[in-house]
Amino acid sequence: MLLQSLMPIGLLFAALSVCPAARADSPAHNIRNTGNCQYASATHLELICTGFVGYDTFVRWRDFRAPEGTPFGIWSDGNVFMVSFYQSDMFRYRRIKLSTLGVFLATDKNQKTVALIFPYGTVHCFKYGLRYLSDLQSSCKGSKYDPNEITAHPVLHYAHDSFKRQALLSKGRARPTGLMIGLLVILLLSDNL
Repeated sequence: MLLQSLMPIGLLFAALSVCPAARADSPAHNIRNTGNCQYASATHLELICTGFVGYDTFVRWRDFRAPEGTPFGIWSDGNVFMVSFYQSDMFRYRRIKLSTLGVFLATDKNQKTVALIFPYGTVHCFKYGLRYLSDLQSSCKGSKYDPNEITAHPVLHYAHDSFKRQALLSKGRARPTGLMIGLLVILLLSDNL
């Protein structure tokens, strides 16, 4: 009796989980920004170096959004320093400019300007200098980290944020659906016995 009253709800749940229109394969845009990026919006930044987050750097700063082995690139005009974590299209361009939230203008070898859009990334701008960027810069240039060196006008960009978020949401959605379908099958089989 209880099973018969729950069956329409279970079938509706199963139908909604299979229907592509009911699932959002990509979450809504999640452009996040902290701080005022005005100081960086009008500057053309040149690629200084690229590298990977090392063990010492990770242990020192505990940036769990960019753990050991995460690729990064640093662009600067000598005053503004921007690091972009995770391999992205940005790494193919030597010259970039922060245009608007989540949009970068990049100049290729032929002086053609293209817009690079990171709708799910995060951009963090700071009014004060950071030793973290100095550490990353020392790492990718192959020099020793100097704790007294502070990078002025830092910008941190996490390009890969969207892929992590999508994967976590996909897994989170799939588990309850599979569990509900499994429970429904068990209930149907036990009712027939």
